[in-house]
Amino acid sequence: MEKKPASENCLNGLDFNMKKYVQALESHYLKQSNPKKAFWMKKYMRNQFDYIGLASPIRNELKTEFIKANSKPGIEDIEEFISLCWQSPYREMQYTGMELTYSLRKQFPKEIIDVFEELITQKSWWDTIDHIAPSLAGSYFLKYPEAKIKYAAKWMSSENLWLKRSSIIFQLKYKNETDTDFLFHACKSLSGEKDFFIRKAIGWALRQYSKYDANAVISFVKNNELSALSKKEALKWLENRKKV
Repeated sequence: MEKKPASENCLNGLDFNMKKYVQALESHYLKQSNPKKAFWMKKYMRNQFDYIGLASPIRNELKTEFIKANSKPGIEDIEEFISLCWQSPYREMQYTGMELTYSLRKQFPKEIIDVFEELITQKSWWDTIDHIAPSLAGSYFLKYPEAKIKYAAKWMSSENLWLKRSSIIFQLKYKNETDTDFLFHACKSLSGEKDFFIRKAIGWALRQYSKYDANAVISFVKNNELSALSKKEALKWLENRKKV
């Protein structure tokens, strides 16, 4: 995606570029750091990422405060903004990058999918993938359906675990707009994978779609060889309904 100059904004009376904007946002968060909570948040994520220690409600309050004082990035800056958030050592910055990018989903330019694809493979874990895939990539493919085959189909056959997972779950929010041919093809193609995150994703995606076409999911599960985990997850919502 072609780089565009960052918008000029005003922070405490000083002009600044997007790099300074992200640095100021990080500093704003750090003023409310909670080392004890950061320790447990990091431990929960298997010590893969550093945290400032902000629970989501507190972080959202701080984010709102910052945006109110400084505005939020425009679509012309969003690629640089989310990329800079990914360079931060703090996981809260990645969360904020995804959230503010999602808020501009109706304006996504065609080239931004390359950014999403790159971010899926960087600092990867379920917490970011499960936002990028259904919220960012999912919104993108609704706007540019012709790109779905070029990217999502490529992810399906990738050697990267998280690209594979993304190819399965990017339609989680599609409801009746779900491309069932693509969904079932992805689930079937990756059904032999041994990895927990792939098997879980297959079940999750099928379970979500079962809310809109139960018979189609039941038939797919019945007629395809899926792992026990995928089957259990796929039929969980339907089984729970029977108990009500």
